[in-house]
Amino acid sequence: MERGGCCGASKIGKIDDVGFLSKLIDKLTGSGLVDPDRVYVAGFSNGAGMAYRLACEKPGKVAAIGVVEGALATKCDPGRPVSAMIFHGTADRSVPINGGGRMDVNDSSPFPPAAKAVEFWRKAAGLPEPKRKVEALTARTSCTATGKGNGGAEVAYCKIQGGTHKWPDEASTMLWRFFADHPRAS
Repeated sequence: MERGGCCGASKIGKIDDVGFLSKLIDKLTGSGLVDPDRVYVAGFSNGAGMAYRLACEKPGKVAAIGVVEGALATKCDPGRPVSAMIFHGTADRSVPINGGGRMDVNDSSPFPPAAKAVEFWRKAAGLPEPKRKVEALTARTSCTATGKGNGGAEVAYCKIQGGTHKWPDEASTMLWRFFADHPRAS
């Protein structure tokens, strides 16, 4: 397993965040504190990358991911559908919505576009293009979704007009609604 794929000191120290989160999920589900079909991971920026990475490497451990201002910049072959709700601001200069920028202090590779992640998770679940409108909580946010596939997975993509590299006000409420409606896909 690749360790320390991102960022700064964690990358240099080869920190196994996926291993840590996997053990934490096992501990919580194994003790009966958490329903294994309702484990959700959400993150912002580097945390968004971590949500992607966990879903890529341990898709059987998560029902859905929520990604805010992040990029799918890791190798990914989940082998099973994972629901995803992706938020990205059109004016994010740290992780540009259309790709570009710089991945890390010691990696000048550009970030891939947010739409590439939407496409990846949609195809991984065998879902159609996201065309169904999703009710957003503010006028500057527009969201579309694929609709649920046979296994219950769905991908939603929300663009925040003029949104910068920050957690959007509506993201928490919208993610919670999405998560509540998406237990682990069968």
